[in-house]
Amino acid sequence: MKLFRIGAIATFALTGWTAGAIIAATPAAACAIAPATPTCAPDVLTISTSATVVASASGTITPTPPNFTADWVEKVFKDPANTLCTSPGNCLTWIVEITGHIPNGSTDVIQRVTVSNFQGFTIDLGYINPPNTAPGMTNPPAGNVPNNVSRSTNGSTLSWDFNTATTEIRDGQSTVLLEAETSATTVVPGTISVQDGTAGGTTAFGPALPEVPWVPVLGLFGGALAGGMLYRRGRRVSG
Repeated sequence: MKLFRIGAIATFALTGWTAGAIIAATPAAACAIAPATPTCAPDVLTISTSATVVASASGTITPTPPNFTADWVEKVFKDPANTLCTSPGNCLTWIVEITGHIPNGSTDVIQRVTVSNFQGFTIDLGYINPPNTAPGMTNPPAGNVPNNVSRSTNGSTLSWDFNTATTEIRDGQSTVLLEAETSATTVVPGTISVQDGTAGGTTAFGPALPEVPWVPVLGLFGGALAGGMLYRRGRRVSG
């Protein structure tokens, strides 16, 4: 009976550890955008003028077939104005800009920009309205503004949509600065893509797994409790 109680306590501790990790890693549902949100008006966001760059990359995406190409820039900032994480001053904000190039004779346009992998994070998704900008970047005053933002069912993929006649990205047009405030504090490899009838993507930046600092403490406490009970029982038996 005592061994059953010990096993039950240990199981409870481990279950609490697992459940705690799931609860702590679940994003808040709002626009701060929840997973499985297909339609949401993009928020008009800003970034602190004292934000500092922690990661930066750029390049050109060419899909197959090459109906268009897209120049892209992605920067990740440590943003004092971002309060989504539990470590004030260390929360990370993603800034993305896309410029489209359409070959002569092509009727294609760019209608969506996506970044990943953001599963498990709280996200506020939108854009910076000119003349506001991000440190060290230029925000095109006539840049295309997304008409919609969305998030995949598992929360991994964030999308800015340009799928109306007035927002489609045509030859030589650029987006305004696209912004994703996150609860992340660390950067790892991720992806960026652009798409319409065809799609192309490349390696960029994503956030590291969310940290749940109190969960290991709960697991260790449960293990120590179970171990202590076994030790006491052993002393009684040997005595």
